[in-house]
Amino acid sequence: MRFFKLFFLSLIVLPFILSCREQSLATGSDDLPRDFTLQAGERVLFNDIDFQFERVAEDYRCPKGVQCVTGGVAKVLVNYTVDNKPIQKSLLIGATQPAESEMTVGDTRLILAYLKPAPAANIKIDPASYRAHFIAYKKGDLSDARVIDVRTEEEYQQGHYQDATLLPVATLTDTIGSLNLDKTQQIVVYCRSGNRAGKAKVALEKLGYKSVINGVNKDIAEYIVQ
Repeated sequence: MRFFKLFFLSLIVLPFILSCREQSLATGSDDLPRDFTLQAGERVLFNDIDFQFERVAEDYRCPKGVQCVTGGVAKVLVNYTVDNKPIQKSLLIGATQPAESEMTVGDTRLILAYLKPAPAANIKIDPASYRAHFIAYKKGDLSDARVIDVRTEEEYQQGHYQDATLLPVATLTDTIGSLNLDKTQQIVVYCRSGNRAGKAKVALEKLGYKSVINGVNKDIAEYIVQ
């Protein structure tokens, strides 16, 4: 009798345990290139890689509204498992070149494209509130991508990726048709910090474009399409 009680109890408890586990596991895909944003502690599965943004170990980025000699950097700890082998790695972001924010797992490249929120003077960041945006791709995946700058024309004129087309996010859904792109065309959108590019990605996907990457800013977009 006790056995049957335990058995039925397990049927009730097990789905709850699994649902809790899934809350920390982002939707995975084997299709590359792709991008994803993870909360601290969240994991994602792709290409047989179990990848986790564990936490921010150090954040010495210059706070908003403060004049600093340098922009500073943050150190992000990530974990990944390949062939049942757990590995931890640290990535830097801030006043760094894109290559310093990149790691390689087999033939897959992962670049830490942004870390939010940004520091602010006299405000302590809750470690659990950090969000990290990653781009996963293989060398050459994005070499034929159409790069779109979704900033304003004024920002564009102040400096842009030489092969980028200017389509401000405010009118993007009305102007994207002028490029006559196939819906399967690789597209990389970028702005200044990734916010407007994220909105552009969502808007384009709603229009049926299948492969849109939030390239965050000019430097990262240029780096990943090389």
